[in-house]
Amino acid sequence: MPRSTLFTPETDERFEIAWKPYPRKTDKAGARAEFRKIDPDDKLLGKMLAEIARQKEQRSWKERDGSGVLRYVPHMRTWLHQRRWTDEPDEPATGGMTPKEAAERTRSANLKHVLDAGLPFILGNSH
Repeated sequence: MPRSTLFTPETDERFEIAWKPYPRKTDKAGARAEFRKIDPDDKLLGKMLAEIARQKEQRSWKERDGSGVLRYVPHMRTWLHQRRWTDEPDEPATGGMTPKEAAERTRSANLKHVLDAGLPFILGNSH
């Protein structure tokens, strides 16, 4: 849920965290504008990152067309506008793992993205 109509520098920092793992790097300015409208808090950003990691493992997000472009990955602006982090899984993405193992892998990937970004406020150490 949006916290306000005014975004903060922290919003743009969070956007960069979300942009980094997103597989389709198209229309960054439009994606940033949509992200600012949402202005996610730490909890929602964590959910978004977990869903990006999960959706990247789906077969449909791995398909490429003849020129190498990802076929079914929406532009991030669209993904944000349509609140695609709330989508139900369209296929199991566990790769033979138990659901518990798959959830742990997703948590680990999410934590890696946060730690790679080096922004402590995501881990609850905000000012």
